[in-house]
Amino acid sequence: MKPAAAAVALASIFSIFSPARRDAKEGAAAFRDRKFDDSARRFGAAARRDPKDPAWALGLGTALGAAGKRDEARPPLADAARGGDRAIAADALYQQGTLDLGGGDYRSAVDRLRESLLLDPSRPDAKRNYEL
Repeated sequence: MKPAAAAVALASIFSIFSPARRDAKEGAAAFRDRKFDDSARRFGAAARRDPKDPAWALGLGTALGAAGKRDEARPPLADAARGGDRAIAADALYQQGTLDLGGGDYRSAVDRLRESLLLDPSRPDAKRNYEL
């Protein structure tokens, strides 16, 4: 194996078994079990270990929102929306929009859901909530 290929393979192995990925995997499992505070704690750990990955901020914000902590959910969701990945940004904007809907801030909800749809027009959930 060439040195460059070996380096890529090794980097891939480390990224699969990274502590941040482990934390995020545990956070996703806790979310599925509806243990939202534990999920937020795990995703928060992943975000601190690997702050450049917007997926961890999305998981953290989503878990905080599900735990009823709307104000705490907003900063990580905003970070995820600015993270550079269109799919993650669309998800983060959708989550922000649903938080705004739940909080009665309909103008902001419409704006966030519209932005989500502009990034991913195929989202039926964002379309449905936007039409409300």
